[in-house]
Amino acid sequence: MTGSFYYLNQFIGRNLCAADLLLLRCFPDAKEITESFGMYWAIIKELQIEAKNEHVHVYCVGDGARPRTAALCAFKSKWTAYAIDPNMKDEQQLRSTFGAVERLYIHADKGENLIYALEDPNAIMVFVFCHSHASLSQIFKNIYVKPKTNQQVHLVSMPCCVPDDLKIRHESYFDEHIASPKNQINIYKNLQESIIAERNLN
Repeated sequence: MTGSFYYLNQFIGRNLCAADLLLLRCFPDAKEITESFGMYWAIIKELQIEAKNEHVHVYCVGDGARPRTAALCAFKSKWTAYAIDPNMKDEQQLRSTFGAVERLYIHADKGENLIYALEDPNAIMVFVFCHSHASLSQIFKNIYVKPKTNQQVHLVSMPCCVPDDLKIRHESYFDEHIASPKNQINIYKNLQESIIAERNLN
């Protein structure tokens, strides 16, 4: 296994929800744990979003057959988290299993099929693509921002076999704590103005 034990130590030693996440069978192996933690810490450190901020909505596109990154975010923060993946075959069963997890919502669908819009003028929308096969450019087209508000939009991507297809300037770094050779994380910050401009053009 590549990577370090940093995120696994975070999961076991400093994560009070570790037992709950394991009982819910969110993660099939240690690699998946490090990947989800890498996404979570990218939001905290790179986007500088506080875990206690209740205006944050995290959309985990391609989250897997069971909620993973979305479940982790729901447990470790006050954010509202959405697990989105067409591979969540038994949506009703998953909703029953994860029903007690506050602020976690499950959508058994492709992220490209959904529309993303919020009424909260202070909403912060964060889209997470953890080794996802979804099209960032199509998701971008489906995001709506209310003009003249404080709404923000950010994307965090860790591409695997499908490269990012969003041609917007971004920051990148490699997270050596993720136990995968595909550990480059791309950060697309403050896309709200670009989204509003795109709407005006159309």
